[in-house]
Amino acid sequence: HQSNRHLPHILESITDLLKLPQVPIVYTQIYLVFRALLIRISNKNFISFWPILIAELIQILLQLEQDLLFDIEGDIKSNIQRMTTSDITLTNISNGSSDSNPLLKMYLYACKLLDILLAIPYSELYHFQLFRSAFVTDHNITNSNSHIDIFITFSIRLFKLLEKKLQLMPISIHNQLPIIKNLNHPLLRLRTISNIIELFPFFNCLTKMHTNDNLYLNNEQILLSDTMNEIETSVLEDFIES
Repeated sequence: HQSNRHLPHILESITDLLKLPQVPIVYTQIYLVFRALLIRISNKNFISFWPILIAELIQILLQLEQDLLFDIEGDIKSNIQRMTTSDITLTNISNGSSDSNPLLKMYLYACKLLDILLAIPYSELYHFQLFRSAFVTDHNITNSNSHIDIFITFSIRLFKLLEKKLQLMPISIHNQLPIIKNLNHPLLRLRTISNIIELFPFFNCLTKMHTNDNLYLNNEQILLSDTMNEIETSVLEDFIES
């Protein structure tokens, strides 16, 4: 593939950018590039990107978790609280406005990266399966009889924090949240967000992912084409937006 010649340079450029102080708009573009690479190059050629991708995705989700904790507990005026367009009212939540907050867009694009990592079928992305359990659970922990401590995945931790934040908000906000009508992938098709709470439906779906995985495994070949087309459309929309 002709683009494979440029992969070492792309990897070097991403590595250099990540050494700089965190600038949301730069990180947003890096997450978008990762999404494009995932659908354009083979598993074999993507191997060298995995350490950086996983490390950065974990780091940004940890940052989101800390921002939510601070926001909810009121210990400090968190980044989200400072930079959210409105803590009381959600406006323009799905119209793709270009004046969205850089930090919120960075979080949104990080979640979109996680979304397609989970959406691409197992057979097409087998290296990710080594890390999958850090992000979503593949069993129903509420029905587990085990007394052994279970690692709580990022999806569950962030869902619980967003749920707690939502409970502190006016009822009118609940009715304005984005609706994920079905569990077809990718789940997250928002172009921009004006409040971090708009990610609540996405993480809510991720906590239930184990109930739908068998469907995707049993019908993988049927779903592969439609899923990949939807993923490509989503990435293209964001490139145009950017």
